[in-house]
Amino acid sequence: MGTSLQIRPCRDLPRKTKKNGGKIVIINLQKTSLDSLADLIIHERCDRVMKYILEKLNLNFNEKYSHVKKVILISGKSKSGKDFLAKRIIEHFPTSLLLHINEYEEKYGKDPTIFCRMMIEQNDQLCLKYPIWIIDDVKYYTEIEFFKKYFNDRLLLVRIEASNDIREKRGWNSQIDIDDDSQLDINAQWSFIFSNNEEDNFNEQLNNLLKMINSL
Repeated sequence: MGTSLQIRPCRDLPRKTKKNGGKIVIINLQKTSLDSLADLIIHERCDRVMKYILEKLNLNFNEKYSHVKKVILISGKSKSGKDFLAKRIIEHFPTSLLLHINEYEEKYGKDPTIFCRMMIEQNDQLCLKYPIWIIDDVKYYTEIEFFKKYFNDRLLLVRIEASNDIREKRGWNSQIDIDDDSQLDINAQWSFIFSNNEEDNFNEQLNNLLKMINSL
């Protein structure tokens, strides 16, 4: 990177690498005398190339989103009240951004975190603007692992629950329910479990949750 490969021992390294079966990538603005040995040649500034690689590999993710103060993941079965809870939280935190993970089953098996990354990439400018993210439909434990990797000390895991009878009244169809993930139930350590049945005190629970968010 960034060398004309004219001075030893630097100029000897590509030949030794090739001799031992390695691959050679030369990144330099100008041609070098050893370009013929390279498997890949990139004529560009080294800092621009490395920045591009880091972005593609998400290795600069933490630095890029270091402004984020809180990430709130909301999980729950269909018609348990995830969207309603998310909207109520936003009312109290106007600097928060509501995000939704859009999932397509045919892609999930290839990369279980692809939808998390797609969600952030598609909303990149908004994600860079807001210090609080609320993600309101977490279905799989692998999605929690994704956010733990980057925001572990800023993460709040919220589970909202309602009985099957209540969910049916709200339009739940048990025949098309896809929210069951055994790993989510076994491994997730919820920061707050919200009960959303008719007899439950929604506002009292909401106030307790808001206090927890403020304390993070």
